[in-house]
Amino acid sequence: MKKNLKFYTVNELAEVLRVHPTTIYQSIRCGRIQAFRVGPGKKAPLRIYHHEVERMIEFDAKKMIDKIVEDRVKKETK
Repeated sequence: MKKNLKFYTVNELAEVLRVHPTTIYQSIRCGRIQAFRVGPGKKAPLRIYHHEVERMIEFDAKKMIDKIVEDRVKKETK
């Protein structure tokens, strides 16, 4: 049975996250977001799976929570 996989173009994801498409390209380049090309060549359009976006958001939320906890611990030990 095939899953119906949802994916985004770079521009669609940029719109959803309310960032510039360049930000998405930079995130792909540095490995923060995994993407794949549709077609041959380096200029083929990129696609990002929906589950990859969810993973990135969860990771960022965890980093943000860890930072808040760390800041509170520093504040309490002063």
